[in-house]
Amino acid sequence: MEISKYLNVNPYHLLFFLPISEKEAEYANKLLEENTISIIKNKRLIYINPNARWPSKIWPWERFRELIKTLSLRGYEIVLIGGPDDKDRMDSAFHGIGKNVYNLAGQTSLKSLAAIFKKGDCLITNDSGPMHLAVAVGLPVIALFGPSNPLRTGPYGWQNENKRNKVLFSEIPCAPCYKRECHHTECLMNISVDQVLSALEELFELRY
Repeated sequence: MEISKYLNVNPYHLLFFLPISEKEAEYANKLLEENTISIIKNKRLIYINPNARWPSKIWPWERFRELIKTLSLRGYEIVLIGGPDDKDRMDSAFHGIGKNVYNLAGQTSLKSLAAIFKKGDCLITNDSGPMHLAVAVGLPVIALFGPSNPLRTGPYGWQNENKRNKVLFSEIPCAPCYKRECHHTECLMNISVDQVLSALEELFELRY
């Protein structure tokens, strides 16, 4: 798409084709239902992905905990997502943080996660695969970037005027460094919980 811009070809809005079978959609509905996760209009549903493949891409879990606690107190439904190996750690890290916080780590396939994303209002995430999956199914994203460059690998369309997808990125001299591990992760440490909350409020003001 960037090449087409360079050639002065203005493409139409890009649509991602991600077929979701009836079976996967039914499983997604059942999973939400079994966990008593509400998808009614007046109770916004926010997904949170606190992990990433690179350790250097992970926003501190202490801040995720503070963010989740604040969102829970404000009445949002919070769904934690991740792989099977993340479930126990998430249970431990976010235990007792709020009655409307649900851990679905390890309970979804790629397609059922896409089906669940279709029923939410926003994903707050590190730079990761679920970030791109959310964009593909039309779920607004707030992405937290550190060692990687959002101009290259950010959520598709985040620079568009509609601001449907947002990126928080600390422009310090050493970023982006593309290091998988870092001893200080100052780039992510510079992103505050208040910045994430402000981005979410702005997103909802634009959408509703």
